[in-house]
Amino acid sequence: MGLTKSALLPFLMSALLAAALGFAFTWREPAPALALQTLDGTRFTLAAQRGKVVFVSFWASGCPACVREMPYLTALDARYAGRGLRSLAVAVRDEDPGWVRAFARRHALPFPVAHDASGAAAKAFGGVALTPTAFLIDRRGRIALELVGEPDWGAFEERLKALLAEAD
Repeated sequence: MGLTKSALLPFLMSALLAAALGFAFTWREPAPALALQTLDGTRFTLAAQRGKVVFVSFWASGCPACVREMPYLTALDARYAGRGLRSLAVAVRDEDPGWVRAFARRHALPFPVAHDASGAAAKAFGGVALTPTAFLIDRRGRIALELVGEPDWGAFEERLKALLAEAD
């Protein structure tokens, strides 16, 4: 039996509200086989990050929440990189490559930045459609947390600390 429009509407409204409030979804499915070229010309693959906790953030320079989160991500990277955190900022498909480079340079982003020009990375992560959307990947290469919208950074950092404390 199929869903009617009236049955689907509450579900869609809940999903939109969750996204607007920065609701976090958690599970432990394997992360996709992500491979992107970063702005500095190096190749970033999730497979090469095994043993580290990886934060993958899909963002856009015209997204106010994305711009607000970059200083926090920079500080987070500084605090936890030595404990096994690896961050990657992925500019979404519609971004102009020149704007992405200028943004990364202007904000002195210390972590790799890539441009998902083909949209393949967003598609691999289930069709990322909203920015910011981020994923925390555990040391075993499994998605431990998905953040849609602007998160509660205190709760996020507690979750990050727990993942960093987990054994490989």
